[in-house]
Amino acid sequence: MKIETIINRVVRKYPNAILRRDDNRMFYVDNGNGVNLNEEFLLPNCKDDEDAWRQAELSVKTTKYFNKTHPNRLDKTDIEFKNHRISTRRYRRTKWQKM
Repeated sequence: MKIETIINRVVRKYPNAILRRDDNRMFYVDNGNGVNLNEEFLLPNCKDDEDAWRQAELSVKTTKYFNKTHPNRLDKTDIEFKNHRISTRRYRRTKWQKM
């Protein structure tokens, strides 16, 4: 995969993402708020800038999949809204059958 595509995926999630270098001349991607994206998932900093962008893309994918499959992603209001939507649909169906 081209490095430009990887950079665009990371920048889409973190618009202020910047490639930085630490004191040991190791590269990492900063999300724009001073947070190292590698440190979120305990990934080491990289010797190459392309590897740093690839690891940042990996952290973006992992965050996306974790949020998608996390059991606490739906709170009570979402479940109530879903149940209300289904019950109104059932009410409309029974109303039309009686007519």
